[in-house]
Amino acid sequence: MPPPPPPAPPRALAFLGLVLAAAAALSAGGAVTGPLATELVRPSFVASNILYVDTGGAFLESKSGAFRAAVVNPGKQQGRFYLAVLHAPSATVVWSANRGAPTTSSGPVQLTAQRLTVSDPNGTVLWSTPSQLGSPVAALRLQDSGNLQLLGAGNATLWQSFDAATDTLLPGQLLRAGAYLAAAAGATDLAEGDYRLAATAADVVLTWQGSTYWRLSNDLRSFKDRNVAVASVSVNASGLFAVAADGGLVFRVDLAAGAFPVLKLGYDGRLRITGYPLVNSSASLGGDFVAPANYCDLPLQCPPLGLCSPAGNSSTCTCPPLFAASASTPGACVPGDGSALAAPASCQSNNSTAPVSYLALKAQAAYFATKFDPPTMAGVNYTACRGLCTGICACLAYFYDRSSRSCYLVREKQLGSLYLSSSASALGYIKTVPPPQNGTRNKSANRTVPIVLPSIAAFLLVAVIAWYACWRRMRKNGKKKKKAKSSGAKQMHMGRKKPPSSGTGNADGDDDADDDDVVVPGMPTRFSYAEIATMTGNFGTKIGSGGFGSVYKGELPGGEGLVAVKKLEAAGVQAKREFCTEITVIANLHTGCDQKIVHCDVKPENILLAGGGQVKIADFGLAKLMSPEQSALFTTMRGTRGYLAPEWISSAAISDRADVYSFGMVLLELIHGRKNRGEQTNNNVAVVGSGEELSGWSSAAAASMPRGASGSGDEYFPMVALGLHEQGRHLDIVDARLEGRVDEAEAARAVRIALCCLHEDPAQRPSMAAVVRMLEGTVSPPEPRVEALGFLRLYGRGYAAGRSAPTSSLLAMAGTSGSAGTPSSTAGASQLTDSLQGV
Repeated sequence: MPPPPPPAPPRALAFLGLVLAAAAALSAGGAVTGPLATELVRPSFVASNILYVDTGGAFLESKSGAFRAAVVNPGKQQGRFYLAVLHAPSATVVWSANRGAPTTSSGPVQLTAQRLTVSDPNGTVLWSTPSQLGSPVAALRLQDSGNLQLLGAGNATLWQSFDAATDTLLPGQLLRAGAYLAAAAGATDLAEGDYRLAATAADVVLTWQGSTYWRLSNDLRSFKDRNVAVASVSVNASGLFAVAADGGLVFRVDLAAGAFPVLKLGYDGRLRITGYPLVNSSASLGGDFVAPANYCDLPLQCPPLGLCSPAGNSSTCTCPPLFAASASTPGACVPGDGSALAAPASCQSNNSTAPVSYLALKAQAAYFATKFDPPTMAGVNYTACRGLCTGICACLAYFYDRSSRSCYLVREKQLGSLYLSSSASALGYIKTVPPPQNGTRNKSANRTVPIVLPSIAAFLLVAVIAWYACWRRMRKNGKKKKKAKSSGAKQMHMGRKKPPSSGTGNADGDDDADDDDVVVPGMPTRFSYAEIATMTGNFGTKIGSGGFGSVYKGELPGGEGLVAVKKLEAAGVQAKREFCTEITVIANLHTGCDQKIVHCDVKPENILLAGGGQVKIADFGLAKLMSPEQSALFTTMRGTRGYLAPEWISSAAISDRADVYSFGMVLLELIHGRKNRGEQTNNNVAVVGSGEELSGWSSAAAASMPRGASGSGDEYFPMVALGLHEQGRHLDIVDARLEGRVDEAEAARAVRIALCCLHEDPAQRPSMAAVVRMLEGTVSPPEPRVEALGFLRLYGRGYAAGRSAPTSSLLAMAGTSGSAGTPSSTAGASQLTDSLQGV
């Protein structure tokens, strides 16, 4: 008989054999597993979460232990494992590799002599460093800064995680212009979400679906040092910095003291800089820098179309009028009329041709994108804006600003939330489509609607036309009767006639009664006198005086911000008309306008600095409006001596280039640090009138000049600046109090810009838009035309003569036509002087 077979090994021994065989196979493949490595691992290294389960997936730590490289699954999601670098004390992920392609717990991370890869268990590569690194990989190193590097021969860096930032910026890491941080999609999903922190040449911005919701330059906590292009953004123990290519500061934000700050863009869209006492600290110092500072400034603080309202350190969400809470999506808002919100997905279906309608938002419901982004189209009417959104299937809503005629289209993947703002000027309209139909239900009703609705619409249209015709006829008859009764009174109220007050024949009798009848198209929000008295504390804080009255400090209701309130004190219809003109011009200027505005009185006293350093132009009482068809206009002389363009004296037509001349004088004064004509207590009084009315200026014009290298003796400083420019001595023009702390090239550029603004011929002066580009450095200023500035020497001689002959001093205040040194200009000056002496 054959011998019996050997007994089968126990099952435990069989399983042990399989484990040993697997271990042998891994060993034969050269894989190295085991305890947590410090600083370096070499090629042929393999790691996975399951192989390093005892260390939470961590396989490499920096020398100090502050950072770890690991294969982790945020939130313990079993289907999403990422190769990541963690700040070990706080367990914060500061960099991740395979954001968009997570692996499993057994998915290997492999280091070879060619690259570093992350794969799935089947061997499919999900993420990899570049395959062409220039030389073989010698090691993978994790630095104490949190930088993960591939090293070559001689420790040369072949690749590093600091050059591939994800959602975090660490000290020593640069975010270069054109690059961005992308927030994670969620707390457990590290894929790129819709929020971005982008470094641009002009600013540092936060965006959602491409629309801006925060700018560093607009944050009151930031400071701007120079107006040059941003090259990179970094963070360190001192603060957040945006620097130029030469290393000089452009923007900065000072942070609370902390040795180790971590800048992270959260999946909720908030930028947060958390400071730690030491790099190995687990507890933060508190007082984090957070942007935006207000919850309701976030694009999705509430679900889509939710109306966000501040509530202490948080916010509340409600649905705006005409909308109701969604039954399927908690917190979301849907049209209350049963229609459906337009969605980009419908553009790919048969529903893309469905008729659309719009639901209007209430006046103070604002959308974040209209605050920072430029309009989609400008200078269009409401109908064109609506038609533009209707014609674009992907347009979900539009916002229209009637005052500036600006149209904003919302074309994101989804709508964001809304917020309340009393200063919002754009009204919103949300696109809706008919709800999906179930089967063939109500087919007969659907066929009836196209027949009935046009009939109803036609009837209503006829009724409206008839009503309008009757109303217009009654209004016309009423005007005729009113005109007959008040034919003797010619009191004009911004285009509306009003009879005199009872019991008086005074032409100014309207000043105290019925002030609310003054109607000015384009005026901003109107407040009652009682409301304004409350805002200003009963006019308790006077901050200055201007044309027509005094200016008081006030605060808008609801903490919307501080304002300056001018209280009309001058009497007379003319004063009221010019005061209302000033209001109208200011309102149009701040929101964009179709007409050019000639300020007529640009001077340092009328240039104000608001919170955050924003510049505001004030006192539009002398301003003139020019229609698009006008290139110039004729008007009475107006302005302030020392800033009047030559065309004012020559009675030539005035254009917006008169303001450019005045700005050139202001810029020259900023460079020099003194007035262009010396200091007088009444040197900057604005005047209006003809040349004869201005002859009284003579005695006040003959004032002393500042002494020194840049304007010694009694010389007229613009003439001195021209001479120094011709000699290339631009530093001698600069304010001596700077003690040489100025770049000569910048000084030369500023002087060239100022002199270009002072060209005698208005056509040779640059536009203010061009001046801005020159000052920003995006356009090089041209060389001033010396032959077009010779009149400054003529004025200088007239100014010097004015010290002994006051009637000549007007030449130092404004100009005459013709080039200096020519017979025509000399004769013109002589005639002007003779005419003034005869007054």
